[in-house]
Amino acid sequence: MKKIVMICLALIVMASMSLSVCANQGGFVSSPSANSAPTLEFGKNESEDCVAELSIAAYGDRDQLSEEARKNIEEAYAMIMGTKDLSTLNAGIADLAKALQVDVADLAVSDLFDISASSCEGHEDHGHFDITLKAETLTNFVCLLHYYNGEWEIVEGAEVTNNGEHLEFDVDEFSPFAIVVSTGNAPVQPTPKKIWPTVVIATASTAAAGGAVYLALWYRKKKL
Repeated sequence: MKKIVMICLALIVMASMSLSVCANQGGFVSSPSANSAPTLEFGKNESEDCVAELSIAAYGDRDQLSEEARKNIEEAYAMIMGTKDLSTLNAGIADLAKALQVDVADLAVSDLFDISASSCEGHEDHGHFDITLKAETLTNFVCLLHYYNGEWEIVEGAEVTNNGEHLEFDVDEFSPFAIVVSTGNAPVQPTPKKIWPTVVIATASTAAAGGAVYLALWYRKKKL
């Protein structure tokens, strides 16, 4: 009888431990350490003179990155892990969710990875890269985030193609990227390009409104 009780207690402890792990995912769908890096299907700079080659590292392989790149992706991870509301990373996420008619509370990061480029002489004069990645974490794709200079940016125009297998986007600089998906029941339709001007305008309006409030409060304080 005692053995049965001990076994039951052990099972309860194991179950509670697994529940606590599952509940502690922050803004992630699940731990990105378990994901393989997306595969580079296409990556070309708009300049014919550019000879830089791209490489992709999964978050789980961050120890293979340079010291700076490793710290950068760990900062990005900490910020996502520290929130359950991704719109705190970038206000435009809330505007995009509204445009796509999905709940912000259902948004989560399905993958976190780093993209880097090899050295290329005169690279500062070269333009953007056209990139196509193959990934297994694109179901219900909402947007692609780029962690650059300590801030999260939405990669405008990023879209899923090839029956949900490929992610295509243009970008000028490289550092950590995060794939945002919806975990809700309703499937997300492919993001139409016409949505982006709406999102940009909405985000700019929000920022302008915030700036106006700040100036009004500052002026009132100065008068007092």
